Amino acid sequence: MIFAGANFTYLFGGVAGGNRDNCAGQESILKSAHIIPEEMELLRQIEGLKKSLDFSTTEMERKALRQQLAEKLTNLNVRLEQNRKKHLTKRSS
Repeated sequence: MIFAGANFTYLFGGVAGGNRDNCAGQESILKSAHIIPEEMELLRQIEGLKKSLDFSTTEMERKALRQQLAEKLTNLNVRLEQNRKKHLTKRSS
């Protein structure tokens, strides 16, 4: 389950932009998919970085944002893989 190129605004119904009305239902869906709040926060940060990148004006700013985005995506993918492995281990026990 790799999310590196995904658009998470759809997943959260615009939560990254401040619409948190449906967050509880979405949170339970993601929780059942074994995505915990830490990962949800990373997803929100990733969306924020993507939006900032869209509106950045200098190459230096874009470079810094791309670096932060790459770090967040790597962190998210590692966490998701760890959770997936934990879940698979529990299911086989």
